[in-house]
Amino acid sequence: MIEWAVTSSVLILVVLALRRLLMGRISLRLQYGLWVLVLLRLLVPVSLGTTAVSVLNIADPARFPDPVVGYVGGHTIQSSISEPDPSLSQEEWQAQYEQNQAQWQTELDADQAENGTAITLGTVLLGIWTVGAVSMGLWLLWVNVHFAQRLRRSRVPLAVEGCSRPVYVTGEVQTPCLFGLFQPSIYVTEEAAADETVLRHSLAHELTHYRQKDHIWSALRCVALALHWYNPLVWLAVALSKRDGELSCDAGAVKVLGEDERIPYGRTLVSLVAQRSLRPGDLLSCSTSMAEGKGSIQERIAQLVKRPQTKKTALIALVCVAALAVVFTFGGGAQDRTPSREGFLSSLEDAQSVSLSLP
Repeated sequence: MIEWAVTSSVLILVVLALRRLLMGRISLRLQYGLWVLVLLRLLVPVSLGTTAVSVLNIADPARFPDPVVGYVGGHTIQSSISEPDPSLSQEEWQAQYEQNQAQWQTELDADQAENGTAITLGTVLLGIWTVGAVSMGLWLLWVNVHFAQRLRRSRVPLAVEGCSRPVYVTGEVQTPCLFGLFQPSIYVTEEAAADETVLRHSLAHELTHYRQKDHIWSALRCVALALHWYNPLVWLAVALSKRDGELSCDAGAVKVLGEDERIPYGRTLVSLVAQRSLRPGDLLSCSTSMAEGKGSIQERIAQLVKRPQTKKTALIALVCVAALAVVFTFGGGAQDRTPSREGFLSSLEDAQSVSLSLP
């Protein structure tokens, strides 16, 4: 469990560094694709093989003690704390009583250790993680099921010629979105449906989400959140990956619409963000969203203007660092085969005893 948390956190930090260093030097689609490595590490709880360059060779959880915090079961000794001699002074009586109490506690601990089942700190933490993961999973499920029910009750079909996914108009969304795991549909606001340009831009954006399989990735991100609810780096990774997904879809939508639509598409983004307020549950929803909070609109407009393309040197650096990061975080620590002094002496004694027994 600790190995999973350590390797996942290290990989997130590596991807954050790559994202920071290579932003503007690689395509937005490739930038978004980096988060696939993180998602796989978050969903795979075991290490894949062993390697000498694993992060676990540096921070091996097995090296840290797992203290006993209590015992369960067994029988409790029936002895009670011996009363001190009443003829002693008050100070002497108190000191003797504390000494007898400490001796009784020592005997009680020894009895529990012998007859009871030890509860370690690792067991307690595992229990806390399990309760948190189940609770988080149920909360995420409720948020998305409740959202799906609201959409079904309020949606009105919208006929759009040539669109590969069903399109509905609903008042339950603030901006156009794609929602649905097995049969994803596009949902638009009444304002977007009434404006031909906004509708065309919105459909191009959400269909790009569909081609990127973001309805599936969104669900998997929610699973990762449930499994790693305790890790703030995972929450940051989920937020940034959703933002990078929107950047990638902006580029994909402009590619479909044509370069002449780049500036009008940017205007559509600005108009949609002006109509939207960030909701606390947005990060927990499996839906995509054409417009996020106002804080990200400047970055999205800037990326539309820059039109970043992957440079050869940046691609080589990205592949090399990503490959090393995978080996560094997906592989388990190599077992230490260097014999200890005690092991060496024991082997030597065994060899001597065998040699003496030979004729």
